[in-house]
Amino acid sequence: MPVIDKLTGATGLSGPHLLLGAVGVSIIIYIVGSAIYNVFFHPLASYPGPLIQRASYIPFGIRHTLGIQAFHTQTLHDKYGPVVRISPNHLSFTDHRAWKDVYGHIAGSRNGTEEMMKSLTFAHPVDEQAHHIISADRELHAKLRRGLANSFSDASMRGQGPLIGKYIDLLIHKLHEQGEEGRVPLNATNWYNCTTFDITGDLIFGMPFGALEGNGKHPWLEFILGSLKSVAPMGALSYIGLHWLVQVIWKMSGAEIFRKSMESVDLMLKERLKMDADRNDLFGGLIQRQEKLGLGFDELSANAWILVLAGSETTATTLSGVTYLLTQNPEVLKRVTQEVRTAFKSVDEIDINSVNKLTYMLAVLNETLRLYPPVTSNLPRVVPRGGAKVLGDLAYAEMRWILARILFEFDLRGSPTTANWIERQKSYGLWERIPLDVYFEPAREKR
Repeated sequence: MPVIDKLTGATGLSGPHLLLGAVGVSIIIYIVGSAIYNVFFHPLASYPGPLIQRASYIPFGIRHTLGIQAFHTQTLHDKYGPVVRISPNHLSFTDHRAWKDVYGHIAGSRNGTEEMMKSLTFAHPVDEQAHHIISADRELHAKLRRGLANSFSDASMRGQGPLIGKYIDLLIHKLHEQGEEGRVPLNATNWYNCTTFDITGDLIFGMPFGALEGNGKHPWLEFILGSLKSVAPMGALSYIGLHWLVQVIWKMSGAEIFRKSMESVDLMLKERLKMDADRNDLFGGLIQRQEKLGLGFDELSANAWILVLAGSETTATTLSGVTYLLTQNPEVLKRVTQEVRTAFKSVDEIDINSVNKLTYMLAVLNETLRLYPPVTSNLPRVVPRGGAKVLGDLAYAEMRWILARILFEFDLRGSPTTANWIERQKSYGLWERIPLDVYFEPAREKR
C-alpha cells in the first residue's frame, strides 16, 4: 500500500476518488479504442459512410429516436452510393437485387450460407412482450405463416369483396358529407386510416372499430400510433448496447403505454373467440391452429395487433402518399383520373376484380411506393456466422379499389397546407403522418 499512500498524498485524492478516476479513464480509453477499431480495423471498414457513424452507434440511435434517420440514410445513399455503412456494424442497401439476399427464404442452405435472421434489437426490444409474426424466430414464423396462408390468399381476399366494398361506400358517403361537397378540405390521411382500420378490424375480429361511423375518431388510432413513437427510443437504446435499460424503462412506464394500445384489441379478440372458429376471415386459420401452435391469448392478441397494424396502417399510408403526389402532379392526376372514368360507366362496375385492368394506376401506386414507402426501417437482418453474400453474382387490390372509387367520384385538389407534406414528417419505422388537407370535389361530369 505504500505506493497508493504516496499517490494519495501527492494528489490529495482519497481512494474512492482515485477509483472513480480510474473508471472514468478506462471508459474514455474504451470509447476511443472502439472508435479506432471500428474505423480502421472492423471487417466493414472498407465500406463508405460518414466517419462519426462508422465510429459509433450513437448517431444512428439519436436520429432514430428523433424520427429523422430515414431521410438521413437517403442523403447518405445519394452521396456514397447503393451500399452505405450507417453505423459500425450496420450496412444499408438500396439496390433492389439485395432484397432476395437479405430477406429471401433459403431452404436448407445455399453454398453453406444460412438464412439471415431478424434483428431482435428492433423487432423485439422488450423481452416480456409476446412474440408475433414479425418478431418470431424462423420456426415459429413458418408455423404462423402456414396458419395465415389460406386467409391471405388471393382467392380469400377476393371473397371478402362485399365486406370491403361496404366500407368503401361508407368512406365515399363521409367524404361527400363531411367535406360539404368539396367546399371544406378534409384530412385525407385520417379518413384513409379510419377506412382501412375498419376493414381490417372486420376481417380479423368480425366487427369494425367504428372509426368511420364515429366521423374519423377512435381512441385506438391515437394509442397505436403513439405507441410506435414511444417504442423508438427503446429500439435506439438497445441498438447502442443498453438493452438492460430498455427492460427497466418498460417496467416503469412503457408497459402502460402499450397496454392502452392493446385494450381494444384484447376486447375485440375475446368477442372473436366466441364466434365460429371456421369463420372465413383473416384470423380464422390461426384460431383453428391455436392449440397445435401452442399459442396463448397473449400470443394471439400480439398477432392480431400486428395484423391490424400491417393490414391497415401501411395501406392508409400508401393511399395518403398517392393522394399527395397526385395533387402535386396535375398531369399525372388528369391521366389516371381519365383512365378510371373511361374504364367504368358507373360505380357498380368498380370492384376488387375490375380494378385490375387499371394499368396506369398500378404504375402510379408503384411509383408512390418508391417515393414514399410505408415502412422505412426497423427491419434489419443479422448476417449469420461465417458471413453471407449480398449482391454477389394484400393489399394492392384494396388500394386500387379505394383509389378508383375516389377518382371516379371526386376531383382532387390539394390545400396550400400540403406543401412538402412528405418532407415535414418523421418516421419511426412507420411514418408519423401529419394532416393532409384535400378538397374532395364531386366529379364535374356528375354535378
